[in-house]
Amino acid sequence: MKNPKSIYFLIITGLFFSCADNTNKNNQEKIADKEVFDPVKYVDKNITRQGPDCKASPENCARVKVSFPEITGVPGALDKDLLNKQIQKALLKGSLDPEGKVGNVEGACKNFISDFLGFKEQMQQEVAGWSIAIDIKIINNDANYLSLRIDEDAYLGGAHPNQYTSFLNYDISTGQVIGLGDLINDTARLKELAEKQFREAKNLSPGENLNEAGYLFDEGKFTLTENFGISQGKLLLYYNNYDIAPYALGPTLLELPLETIL
Repeated sequence: MKNPKSIYFLIITGLFFSCADNTNKNNQEKIADKEVFDPVKYVDKNITRQGPDCKASPENCARVKVSFPEITGVPGALDKDLLNKQIQKALLKGSLDPEGKVGNVEGACKNFISDFLGFKEQMQQEVAGWSIAIDIKIINNDANYLSLRIDEDAYLGGAHPNQYTSFLNYDISTGQVIGLGDLINDTARLKELAEKQFREAKNLSPGENLNEAGYLFDEGKFTLTENFGISQGKLLLYYNNYDIAPYALGPTLLELPLETIL
């Protein structure tokens, strides 16, 4: 007759392996059923150029620094080549190639440095250096939206540098660039929430006239900007210098959770 303890051990062991097999099987099924999102793939690119006089006079020469993502793979309906072209266009459209004469970053850098050298020679004296720094970053890369932030800081003489921020936003399912109206149906609700946050951030009472407080809204009434980005579940509304306020008051960034406005 077999030892009852041995029989009990065999039964428990069999149940253990059976449960383990079922658990592994269930986990494998869950992994197989789960939709795995493949985000936009890219490599970071950096271009730095400076004038031939920078070694002798580092504070009085021309410098360009450009950073951007080069797209190598895309999901959904996005077009890799079109994305890269639009990123290159975003690099050039500000201070680097404002008139669109060159059409490529390397050529625009050479022209910028050449223009400074010509200006310096014309002035026949030491002049303050020129500089352009442009940084494009992917700030949202999920199954719904791709969003890029473009920051430019340029100094071409004068009292202060020029700073400007803009965005490129794409719907992954269509591959199209989207505007604020494409993303938000209830813009009246968005305006209400944005104005509330704006007034709280600027320490303004609900009924206070915005223009009397130093801002530049039409008729003193808050308006939404079309300059927006998407990042980590939030809608970013960005007002650049001079959009709604003098330079001294600086830019304004409002962040609203998408779940409250979509």
